[in-house]
Amino acid sequence: MHLAYNSNGWRLFPVTTALQQLADMGYSGIELSCQPDQLFPIGFPKDEAKTIRETAQHAGITISNLHAGDRNLLGPNGEPSLISPEPEGRAKRIRANKGAIDLCVELGAEITVVTSGPLHSEMTSTDAWRYLVDGLGECIEYAQHAGVFVLVEPEPELFIRSTFDFLALVKALGCPRRLGLNLDVGHSHCLYENTPDVIRETSEYLMHVHLEDISKRQHKHLMPGEGEINFSSIHEALQEIKYSRYVSVELYDHFDDPGRAARQAREFLSSWTVAIPCAG
Repeated sequence: MHLAYNSNGWRLFPVTTALQQLADMGYSGIELSCQPDQLFPIGFPKDEAKTIRETAQHAGITISNLHAGDRNLLGPNGEPSLISPEPEGRAKRIRANKGAIDLCVELGAEITVVTSGPLHSEMTSTDAWRYLVDGLGECIEYAQHAGVFVLVEPEPELFIRSTFDFLALVKALGCPRRLGLNLDVGHSHCLYENTPDVIRETSEYLMHVHLEDISKRQHKHLMPGEGEINFSSIHEALQEIKYSRYVSVELYDHFDDPGRAARQAREFLSSWTVAIPCAG
């Protein structure tokens, strides 16, 4: 497996700065997070995408994937989302997801990560499932033509919050080939899941992993080694399923000094990965 770092921790810096510094630290990949003022996926300029791609190639670091599920990307608290009550909001989220797919093509990445959005109090689960299946299905069909995979990330506060929810979504969508799982080990821990078992049970869908630590099951991303997650058992499970893709450190609260955070995480996880670019 290969180690990446999520650029949401570098959101106050140019993407090219994050690329170069992470490469110098020995990271073989970078997960690019779409932000309101950085890599906004709707109408992102092709010349800027070309610059980012060429900078990554020159630095010797792979763009592992694009994450289009930041909760403040289109507005506060993950809104609008794929399950927003208003059709205009759902349409905007679909445009953003499709824009991220287009940006993957421009950057030479094969994966984009999305989320479901939160369930509104006035909405039934039946309506939410219908909106989600329709909207995500449209995105997956778009990704199919682009040669990109769409990964869903379960989050504790969202409609698709658990691994069980993700597997139900796979079934509802008819098991599309371009759909996969982004497993955040901290989210799994917050929900009292047995994360090593989750890794084994979802191995056919698992295409990207987020790493951070968690304390007292509270959804707050901590530096690996500062919480209660058993990283050794997670590492063993990933090795057991012969996971060969990227694990990405996600420390979005460490944006004041992302270089220090990235170096500390790299040291803690040094035995996990090889520091060479991964092609697939």
